[in-house]
Amino acid sequence: MAMSQEYMKRNMLLTAIEEIYRAIEMAPTYLPLHLRLAEVFVRQERFEEATAKYMNVAEVYHMRGDDRQAISVYKRVLKMSPMDVNVRARMIDLLITRGEIDQALEQYMSLADDYYQLAQIDKALEKFNEALYLASRTPNGRKWKVQILHKIGDINMQRVDWRSATAAYEELKTLSPDDERVRKYLFDLYQKQGQINKALAELKELVKYYEAKDQLQKALSILKDAVQLRPQEMSLRALLAQVYAKQGMKDEAVTELDALGEMQLEAGLRDEAVQTVKQIIALEPANVEAYRQLLDHIRQ
Repeated sequence: MAMSQEYMKRNMLLTAIEEIYRAIEMAPTYLPLHLRLAEVFVRQERFEEATAKYMNVAEVYHMRGDDRQAISVYKRVLKMSPMDVNVRARMIDLLITRGEIDQALEQYMSLADDYYQLAQIDKALEKFNEALYLASRTPNGRKWKVQILHKIGDINMQRVDWRSATAAYEELKTLSPDDERVRKYLFDLYQKQGQINKALAELKELVKYYEAKDQLQKALSILKDAVQLRPQEMSLRALLAQVYAKQGMKDEAVTELDALGEMQLEAGLRDEAVQTVKQIIALEPANVEAYRQLLDHIRQ
């Protein structure tokens, strides 16, 4: 071992191999010699032979009941071939057997990402779901589930699988109620599926969240976008006017309430229109007298 190391330092790789083979003849079951041989193969860029040697050594370690060493060898292979999904899968099995669940989950995330990079999307989702199930076996389960569900939701959004994405984000909302991204995604997904009442409820919760955080500008931004997408949605305009008023943006609030009042009157919602005009009068716009006259007209 010492001689082969010295030859490797001098870059005398063929001589190092000869020395290793000579030693293997004397001690064929001494696995560090086989690992040294794999190292030399890597230096020579004989990667397939190096991988085969590493895998054989890992298998022997496993058969001897030394899974810790087998895992260490698999890690060497993955440094050389990080996209080798078979090696990563074997390592996951050993980690789970040893009860090292958090490390197994780390490898699951990498494995699923590998499949995603290989454009095997179904396989990636399969591995993320396996990881989600495994996460319940660790005290850090909530943290892992949040991370995994974000991945699942994102992939399903890309696949235009709105129902599966919605299921992932609904579970995420339960696990992480303060995650504003999740609420935005749910609002968008509910709209895409025509579930307007759910979308509006989600938006109202998001606005309340921003108000509690004193981030009304964020509330305004998302509400303006929502009104632009659905200009005839009266509850959206009412909510936007409310946030404008809280921000001291009186003219903007009046504009939204005025549009809301017109829609209510056109829809025959006289009582609702009365309340809307009262809100405008309370804001005391420059032409407040005109709104007082309008209020009298509606009542009559």
